[in-house]
Amino acid sequence: GDKNTYNEIAQRIINGEGKDGLIDGIPYEEVILESDDKCPVCNSDLVEIDEDTMVKVVYIPGSYKLVLFRKKKKVCKNHDCEEMYVPYINDPLKKTHISVSLISQIIKSKYQFGVPPYRLLDELKNNHIHISYNQLIHHMMNVGLKLAPLANRIEKIAFENNSAIHIDETYFKLLKSEKKSDGTERIKNYIFALVTDKIQYYKFTGSRDVEWLKELFEDMDYMGWVTTDDYPGYNFLDKNDNVKHQLCMCHARRKMYYAYEAAPKEIRETDNCMSRKGLLLFKAIFDEEKKIKNESPQYIKEYRNSDNYKAKINDLKIFCTTTNAVSGTLLDEALMYINSNWDHLWTYLEDGSIPFTNMKAELGIKKVALVRKNSLFFKNKESAEINCHLLTIVQTAVKNNLDVYRYLNYVIHHIETADVDSLLPWNENLYSLGENYII
Repeated sequence: GDKNTYNEIAQRIINGEGKDGLIDGIPYEEVILESDDKCPVCNSDLVEIDEDTMVKVVYIPGSYKLVLFRKKKKVCKNHDCEEMYVPYINDPLKKTHISVSLISQIIKSKYQFGVPPYRLLDELKNNHIHISYNQLIHHMMNVGLKLAPLANRIEKIAFENNSAIHIDETYFKLLKSEKKSDGTERIKNYIFALVTDKIQYYKFTGSRDVEWLKELFEDMDYMGWVTTDDYPGYNFLDKNDNVKHQLCMCHARRKMYYAYEAAPKEIRETDNCMSRKGLLLFKAIFDEEKKIKNESPQYIKEYRNSDNYKAKINDLKIFCTTTNAVSGTLLDEALMYINSNWDHLWTYLEDGSIPFTNMKAELGIKKVALVRKNSLFFKNKESAEINCHLLTIVQTAVKNNLDVYRYLNYVIHHIETADVDSLLPWNENLYSLGENYII
């Protein structure tokens, strides 16, 4: 944690600024440790001269409870009327023992931290609460359907911003997979991640085809930067005059690294290893980027276009265009990739706010890999789409520094009555509809 921040909190507690056991809305407790009053050696009185302080952030395990709602039905005493009245409770999850607070915790645990629901059911059982796995999944999918408009709105805003989008994809298995056009079963289905500064959107597709993505770019008339890996499906971006396509430098370096790993061990660390020379040239550029990662976009742009930076790029270009490799080797593949995509590797030089790698999307797609590791598969296409809705909402909330549990509680209660834009994670008036939920 931030040492200065916690030292300040400690001093404020000592000064009596905490009220009712809270400081800045955080519960706290003071524990005073004192020694004996007498010296254990000479038995003289001990006098206090100073004290050391240390603030520890302690986790208190969550708890569960049962709430019995006794709705008193009433009927009019007038025999000519006999109208019946039943109290109304705002419960988005009707006719189930599962509350919004519980389902919010389940969704947060799965899509923020990758904890599969069956493990959370074990925790519930330890607290003497018994809910079936199927019941839990059913209502989690039900909530995902309710929140679909919010996820779809997040997708549209990613393209409205006209800033920078990072895209990556990974495979996911379906238990009930759809058939290909030739009638065979589709073994791999794909999930795409589209990441911006404040959005993390996930899209399930039956195949790796990106026609849906092409249509989105055209429909939204997107203007801006798009960073991808070298998957050929993204080549349509090169034909769009409104898009500046940046290829990930990490992928280019990785191909050179694979060539280095394939080199014989006896020459790997010698000057005779050409892939090692290529890696060192990449390292020089990456080292320059480390120096400026915390600087302003204007400074970064000027630095990237300095003679020193451009010289390192030129050294790499000379190496890639003059090095002869044996056809078909990994080094040959690396050089061919770099040379054929040279222009798209350096578009980031035009704007200091654009990263030179696709790490934002790589980290975003890791969330899918984490869910895949724990869940193994989705049941069907509909289930996969709903999971992507929930993953989008949770990860976008995380990206905007929200308490995911609190946010989910809020949007589930208001999704059917409020304007969708008022529920977006970055809305300045978020929570303005109130949070005093009965359930």
